[in-house]
Amino acid sequence: MKNIDRIAEAFSGQLGQELMESSRKRVHWICSSVKGENILDVGCSQGIASIILAREGRYITGIDICRESIDYAKRLRDEEDEITRSFVEFECIDFVSHVKKLDQLYDCIIMGEVLEHLSDPVRFIEYADSALAKNGVVVITVPFGINDYHDHKRTYYVTEIYNTAATFFVVVEVFFWGGWIGLVCTKESISSSPFGESLFTRAEDAFYKIERRLVDRVSALKLELENVDAKYRQVSEQYASLKNAHSVLEKNREGVIVELAGTNKELSETTNRYAQANTDRTELIASLKSANSTYEKDREGFIGELSTAKKENSTAKKELTAIKKELNETTNRHSGERTELMEKLTYSTMELGNTIELLAAADADLQRIHTQVAILQKENSTYQWKLNRIINTLPGKLALRMYRFLRRIKYLTKK
Repeated sequence: MKNIDRIAEAFSGQLGQELMESSRKRVHWICSSVKGENILDVGCSQGIASIILAREGRYITGIDICRESIDYAKRLRDEEDEITRSFVEFECIDFVSHVKKLDQLYDCIIMGEVLEHLSDPVRFIEYADSALAKNGVVVITVPFGINDYHDHKRTYYVTEIYNTAATFFVVVEVFFWGGWIGLVCTKESISSSPFGESLFTRAEDAFYKIERRLVDRVSALKLELENVDAKYRQVSEQYASLKNAHSVLEKNREGVIVELAGTNKELSETTNRYAQANTDRTELIASLKSANSTYEKDREGFIGELSTAKKENSTAKKELTAIKKELNETTNRHSGERTELMEKLTYSTMELGNTIELLAAADADLQRIHTQVAILQKENSTYQWKLNRIINTLPGKLALRMYRFLRRIKYLTKK
């Protein structure tokens, strides 16, 4: 797993308020402890301290073995103004290789959160000594106390980090803040050691703050644990209630399954009845089609008979009209003849016998005509009775309605 530090993101507040405050305090302390103009930032990470120092006009080289961190630092540098960019360089290289190719010494070397990652931190202190100018300063920061990061090789308290730095340098300042400890070291000896009552007091104060934070965290965790226990009991009660409800539901489910089986049986029976009804319906439709076909044939025959009867009735009406006309003509003619004969009878008794004979003959003709008229009237009554009987049936009414409809169409067509 790569050791990717996100100090610039923490510094800008992207990782939360608490990290922002602690990161800014640490970075600002590092920058304020720097001396000289030519500076090397070892393990520069995302380059925020290097860029801050470059803004102040110091020449600074930031190195780190993590390519992602160097790329991020270069992107931050490219967002700066041209003057700041001219004062800072970033390179992906390890510290030892960088020192071996040096042709000049640095006024200040920064080792921010570097030594805790090393198996042999004294080796780095030795290389820092070889790369530092005579009056130069080394600024070191490490996590103070236990910090279980995956790449940490050791835990630093006051004595170990002090002794590590003191192998080649003189520790001139020790600073505590939060969970970190910082050292400022020089090559020159000093008259007084920072290991005095003040250092122990500050160390104890740092321990107190760490312990206070841990105690507060433990108290918070205890309270959270109590809340979790309460929620657990509540959830347990809810689980028991749900379990009982589930048991009831299971019993209800068994009853529902039985009811569902009965319902399925009824549904199957209903389906069978529906299938039988559908079969009966098909047979009924076939019967209706057959009956309709028969009805259509009978209707066509009836319409034919009706048409024939109408023709016969029309012929009879014409014959009756002709007979009536002939009867009227004959009646008129015989009436004239009778009048003439009566006149002749008045004027001539001699011709009475002949006239009586003619009158008898005329009466016989009249009787015959009356007989024919009675026969025609009887036939007409018979035809009229048949016609009325036909018309009063449903087919007759339909035929009559069809006949009137056709006459109406014919009448409208002539118009």
